[in-house]
Amino acid sequence: MTQRMKLSLSAQLVLGFVFLALLTTVAIAAIQLIGDRLEQQAWAQVEQGARASEALLAATENDIQNLARLTAQRPTLLELLQDPEQETLFEYLNTLRLTTGLDMILLCNNENLLLSIDETIPLSPDCENITPQGYHIFSGEGSHNAMLTDTSMVYSAEQEIARVVVGLHLDASLMSKMKSQTDMEHLLWMDDTILATNFPSRHELSGIQNHTQQYEKTQENKRSSFSLDGRLYYASYYAIDQTDLEIEVALDVTDIITTRRQLVWSLIGVIFVIAAIGSSLGILLVRNIGKSFQNLTHAAARISEGDLDTPVQFISHVREATLVAQTLEKARQDLNRIVTELREEKAWGDHLLEGIVEGIVTLDSQNKITFFSSGAEKISGWTTEQVLHHPCDTYFQPIDHTQTFTELIPAPGQRRRFRVKMAENKIAMLAISGARLAPTEVHEAEIVFVFRDISEEDAVHRLMGHFMANISHEFRTPLTAVAASVELLVEEAADLSPGELQQLLNSLHLGLLSLQTLVDNLIESASIETGHFRVSPRAVELTDIISESVAILQPLLEKYEQSLDIQLPLDLPMVIADPRRSTQVIVNLLSNANKYAPQGSHIVVHAVKYGELIKIEIVDRGPGIPEDKRSEIFRRFAYIVQDEHASAQYGAGLGLSVVKAIVEAQGGTIGVADNPEGGSIFWFTLPFKEAR
Repeated sequence: MTQRMKLSLSAQLVLGFVFLALLTTVAIAAIQLIGDRLEQQAWAQVEQGARASEALLAATENDIQNLARLTAQRPTLLELLQDPEQETLFEYLNTLRLTTGLDMILLCNNENLLLSIDETIPLSPDCENITPQGYHIFSGEGSHNAMLTDTSMVYSAEQEIARVVVGLHLDASLMSKMKSQTDMEHLLWMDDTILATNFPSRHELSGIQNHTQQYEKTQENKRSSFSLDGRLYYASYYAIDQTDLEIEVALDVTDIITTRRQLVWSLIGVIFVIAAIGSSLGILLVRNIGKSFQNLTHAAARISEGDLDTPVQFISHVREATLVAQTLEKARQDLNRIVTELREEKAWGDHLLEGIVEGIVTLDSQNKITFFSSGAEKISGWTTEQVLHHPCDTYFQPIDHTQTFTELIPAPGQRRRFRVKMAENKIAMLAISGARLAPTEVHEAEIVFVFRDISEEDAVHRLMGHFMANISHEFRTPLTAVAASVELLVEEAADLSPGELQQLLNSLHLGLLSLQTLVDNLIESASIETGHFRVSPRAVELTDIISESVAILQPLLEKYEQSLDIQLPLDLPMVIADPRRSTQVIVNLLSNANKYAPQGSHIVVHAVKYGELIKIEIVDRGPGIPEDKRSEIFRRFAYIVQDEHASAQYGAGLGLSVVKAIVEAQGGTIGVADNPEGGSIFWFTLPFKEAR
């Protein structure tokens, strides 16, 4: 009975394969038949379009002949030819050309060209190159133009007094007209050159040049195919009699090819579906053979792929198979419990490492990176994929040290700080501590080091020292001047002349002005730091803000004999700004210009419209700002210019940061550029109020 079942199963499988083979053969034949039929229909449509295009061209020739005769027979033309005013004749012919759709109308007597209503065609003055009718090629500067012409005589008293030559360009317009009649693309060729086409852009047709090598000649026409801009075209050519011109009629068959491809895939899909059905029937036939062990195999495969959640459910009358299934289920439960515990421990460790902002890196015995934490990625700029299993010294390069990075890693329990170059040439001050992991039975001991970027802390530490030194000097200098002036006034006021008194009062005023500017910048910087900084913009005259700022800085300008030139256009609109804080901006910028420009130099303040903003510029003749420092000068405690010709050598490093905060809070921007005549141009923008 078992033998008969095997034979029956084999026979059915053979019959199934035979059926699938026959079905595949039929499908392939159907695919070939459909493809051939669709291609034949496409070529038939192309050839029909070529015949229609040829008929349209013949109709166009007939129209040109009729227009030539009608033009020559117009009474008005005869009257105007006898009128010496050629301008009237030109206007008449030009109007006639526009109304009839012609591109060219020429008048010629027996010897000379009288009048041309087309300047694009090169003509000799004796009319030698004017032929009666037909197709003509006119060559220009590296290009060719084709034209269809016809001629007719103008008679007066049965005497020929002139010839009328009319012409129509064989250009993109004519090609488009022929497309509208045939719904196909048209190209006009001469040898291997396209003279006209209705394709959108002629430079896109470079892919179908040298077309004469692509077509095959038949008894009736010439065929070719080409691709353009991802579209497939079938084309047919026909020559224009007695010329070197050919017209190509192209049909976009992309959709036809797509349809054929879809049909092919549909048939292939049907084959696959039937094959699947046949295979399913075959599987059903052999299902009872080895069913128990197949189920066990699937269960074992799921477990090996990591699926530990699906229970091993098995029912069988085979005792051994049942025992194997029970053992496999117990193993699944034990593995699931162990894997769950390991995942929880790993997740806890990953969350712990992600919460640590410091970088953690482990190295093997060859100093290759075996672990790279997320904190290390953020600090260094390298990703784990970039550095894993690569030498550490390749990515961490110490600055100002001859040793390699791994040689500088401190011993366990110690800490070291030094500058390191990392990703994108970033240089950072790192604080590094090291440790050694205990070796396991199968691995050698690994080195682990933890590092933290302390560049900002180090920079702040150095900047604060510089800031304290500068701020002390900034306070001491005006306070010393104020104290000296007050002491002289207290002790010798009665003996001082009016000029000396005025000089002491000016010194007091300058000292108080410096102190007030410094205190204002300190207060504004503190309010920016604490988040209490606010502006109150409103419509205000920019001239008022500049005038008030100049009045405040005038004593300083007079002290250093510096001249100030204010250049404002008369039609300058009102700006939207906080008057007090905007005055503070200009005072700070003018103060810097006064401070760093040489004594007796010239300072310019001017404003212009800049799109939807007003741009204000302060131009000085100071030492200028190095290009690599321009990104820093608007930060607190930033770069301070040191120049032997400047009127001051120190600064608190706060003024420009306050200026930037005020300008940006009012909706503007600020920057610095080089003065072509030497010095700097500090500029900022403010929105303005549109005039009604």
